[in-house]
Amino acid sequence: MQLIKRIYLLAAATCLFLLNACKKGDSFNTSELHVYAAPGTLAYNVIQGNFNVIGTQVVAGPGTSFPVLLSRAVDRDIQVNVSIDTSLIRVYDSINKLTTPSAKLPAGAFTLRQNGVITIPAGQTASAAAAQVELTNAGLLTAGTSYIIPVVIKNANNEVPVSGSRNIIFLKTQLKVIKAGISSWTNTNTISLVLNKANNVVTGPNALYLKGSLNEQLTGNSQITAEEAPSLLAAYSQQTGKNYVLPPASSYQFQKSTVNIPENMMNSADSFTISLPNLQLFQPGIDYLLPVQLKTAKNQSVDIPADETKKVVYIQISVFENNIDPANSGLTGTAINRTAWNVSASGNYPGNEVGRILDGDNGSAWDSDGNMPAWVELDMGTSKTVKGFPIVPSYEYRPDDFINMEVYSSNNGTTWKLEGRYFGTATGSGSTADNPDIKTVRFVTPVTARYFKFNITKTTDGRYAGMAELNAVE
Repeated sequence: MQLIKRIYLLAAATCLFLLNACKKGDSFNTSELHVYAAPGTLAYNVIQGNFNVIGTQVVAGPGTSFPVLLSRAVDRDIQVNVSIDTSLIRVYDSINKLTTPSAKLPAGAFTLRQNGVITIPAGQTASAAAAQVELTNAGLLTAGTSYIIPVVIKNANNEVPVSGSRNIIFLKTQLKVIKAGISSWTNTNTISLVLNKANNVVTGPNALYLKGSLNEQLTGNSQITAEEAPSLLAAYSQQTGKNYVLPPASSYQFQKSTVNIPENMMNSADSFTISLPNLQLFQPGIDYLLPVQLKTAKNQSVDIPADETKKVVYIQISVFENNIDPANSGLTGTAINRTAWNVSASGNYPGNEVGRILDGDNGSAWDSDGNMPAWVELDMGTSKTVKGFPIVPSYEYRPDDFINMEVYSSNNGTTWKLEGRYFGTATGSGSTADNPDIKTVRFVTPVTARYFKFNITKTTDGRYAGMAELNAVE
């Protein structure tokens, strides 16, 4: 027994020595006739490839085979025998100094094509067919677990020797169960669409787009078909605690329900398309939900199962009634006296404090501290019924303007109501502090409140926001 153990240790040590010797340099004497393994893709003696399971079919992915080479061509066929030697997994772990041993390779899970017999044709230096590892029993493996398969060149006929340093290839592989899914193009299973209603007109995108995907590249094109799934509405409402309803029947249409995933791609080349032809049917105060689910997925007529985590996309639609006129014009009335006003801000650039927006000088301005979004809060001292705000942009730092802005109102300075979203433009290039490009925030319905907050979300500069003068009209 001790003798057998010593022989095993000596053999392992010999393998380790040879592998390490080759690891230090991938050069050896090619003038001598011998067969050897082609260089690996991860390391000189390591290749990587996965085995994909599509339904009940097993498909070997790229990287699960390697050619056997001859150092020089000869005038006769050379037959080479390769085999799987699981005892060398320990050698692989030792070479790579793995603290966690590689997973045990289940007996009977893998074999070699043609029983590991490889032929190098006369006059050639590479085998006609690669040494191909085949998965014969996927049920013995755990999906996602990495396995090491040592493939050894055992011998060759016609008295051709085997290289002592290039006779082993380790295939690093794992089993991947191919699944299909659908999602937004940002890889989420929820889309929240907020439509805007102003002046009794609902606006928003006229279509929504989803994609199909696979969790691994496949040979041949794949097709995924989706469908609306109204039966999922009740369960999602209960899960989220909201009372969702389906969108009105004529408010949407599934224009494109099948997408194509090209060979060796994981995302669809086109989009599922849901058009929204009649936005006026959506009403404020109602939470709409359109569930869309994967119906079928196929790769070359083979059914692909759905990834349960990517099987359904929930499209949430609501309508925000914007109390800010999108035309940004038409503000008339009487200017409100600013004597009792106080202002504060999210931050100030040194020397450009927020109090400047009340100094009556278009040439001076508040400038934020470089953090976005940036806000200005106004306390008018008493409650006023406000039609809107004419605002002079900064002329000290012209790019520090306000292009997109949320406007809130409050009666106590603590609880805020979003009145609307302002979408403007950059400060006019021909305008000056003496002839300013006044930006108009006009409420569709006048707002009665003491406090107002202006939350700037977009500027030309991108970091800094600013204002020169803040006024109000009643």
